Parts: sequence; structure tokens; C-alpha cells
Amino acid sequence: MKVITFLFATLCLLDAKVSWKSVLKQKSDWYGSAEARKLADKVMLYQRNNGGWPKNQDFSKKIDTDDLKELTKQRRNLKTTTIDNGATYTPLKFLTRVWQAQASPVVEDSLHRGVAFLLTSQYNNGGGPPRP
Repeated sequence: MKVITFLFATLCLLDAKVSWKSVLKQKSDWYGSAEARKLADKVMLYQRNNGGWPKNQDFSKKIDTDDLKELTKQRRNLKTTTIDNGATYTPLKFLTRVWQAQASPVVEDSLHRGVAFLLTSQYNNGGGPPRP
């Protein structure tokens, strides 16, 4: 886990050229790029231990060492995970496109955890709470 965190941290010190707001509007070949993978690594840093993501995050922003420490600490904060404002399902859509283009086991694991989060929080009638 320390090696993965180190690799993510190294990659996340770089700014993304594509903004998070436009991430789902890219041409399909972009999702196979190194830039898309770097952004996917950042997105996965924000994923909480329960598989969900917090809302109102700019995953394309530069992450410094202090941010990385805070993100690592926040993984245990399950109260911030939601499907509100595009949280969780937008990262899942993006990661799905990256996985389809690059077939990374790390991205695949993140996708499995995200889908499990959605299914676990779903009501019997198919709906779900904004915050599970």
C-alpha cells in the first residue's frame, strides 16, 4: 500500500490539462492517454474506504504533500460519501472509460468498490439516499 500511495503522490503533483468539469466530454482515445491515467490516479485518491466519493471536488487540481496526507486520513471519513451533485457516479463513469481504454487492475478494483457502494446504499425500491 505504501508503494501505491507513493506512486499516486508522485503522479498527483502534476496538474491535469483537462479540467474535471470537461472530463466526460473528451474524445474516446484520450481515455487511453497517460494524462487520463494520471487523472484516474488522483480520482482514486479521493475514494473513501466504503467505495464512495465526496461531492464538489475538483479532481483535476494539483495535489501537494499536505493534500495527500489529508486525503489518506479522509479515506476513513464515510460521512462525506454521496451520490449528490455528481459524486460517486461521475468518478465511476470516468474510471470506466479509462479502464475500457487501459484495462488497469487498480482502476478495476476502484470500480468494483464504487459499484458495491452504490448497490449497498440502494433502497429495496431501487432508489437511494443522497448520503448513504
